[in-house]
Amino acid sequence: MPVLRLQLLHVERRAAAGGVRTAARARSRRAGAAGRGARSDECVLRWRTPSLFSPHAIGRVLDSARRHLTLAHDLEVTLEANPGAVERGAFREYRAAGVTRVSLGAQSFDQARLSALGRIHSPAETRLAAAELHAAGLGNFNLDLMYALPGQELAAAVRDVEEALSLAPAHLSH
Repeated sequence: MPVLRLQLLHVERRAAAGGVRTAARARSRRAGAAGRGARSDECVLRWRTPSLFSPHAIGRVLDSARRHLTLAHDLEVTLEANPGAVERGAFREYRAAGVTRVSLGAQSFDQARLSALGRIHSPAETRLAAAELHAAGLGNFNLDLMYALPGQELAAAVRDVEEALSLAPAHLSH
């Protein structure tokens, strides 16, 4: 089945309510015209940290997609999230809004490497986000790791994988 990719437009927080409505309508219209009658069983919410949108806004985007497109009853909805940009406790609300899977951009568990990459989160925030995902009933999450970072030894990459696996994600991207 085709994958529906709802690419949320970057919207300033102060304009998020109107901006989300516009983005949802525009993307739904394009997808509906291209695949009228086609059914999608997966929806990926991505581009520029969609977890910056409130759970209510994500719910509105999904509602709009359901009105305009034919979606599978058991649709998998993936939300991309940065461990340092998710409001504490929001995963439960994202789940209630229709999110069924989260892709968490851990990148590394080495603070020096995260800083060199310009990442805004810490290894502790990744651990906390993983614990919150489990507590929210969103055990279907993946952790994204980067490897072969400048100066990274094989042992450091292996430590990142071991740390990630200790958080019990459903999937690990490396």
